[in-house]
Amino acid sequence: FNRMLPIANTGLRFMRGRKRGTVGPVRVWLRKYMVAHPKATAAQAWQAIAKKPPKGCEVRENRHGKYIEREGGKSTSYRQFANLVSIERPTE
Repeated sequence: FNRMLPIANTGLRFMRGRKRGTVGPVRVWLRKYMVAHPKATAAQAWQAIAKKPPKGCEVRENRHGKYIEREGGKSTSYRQFANLVSIERPTE
């Protein structure tokens, strides 16, 4: 039991979730892309991320639709990606 205590303490740090204001790898990539290409559409951003996805991500297009699969089984649908493009587009 005492051997498990250090592991349990480490696990407590992750139970609380992500810190406020931090984002995942897809959103980090999208922020950088939208700064460089502020007029880009969701389709253009999708093509760019498909060419060189962020580390730990795979862009998939199959019978289930378009989505970005991340390590740990989490995914971002094309619909959600398009919404993120709108959110991250710089305002002038």
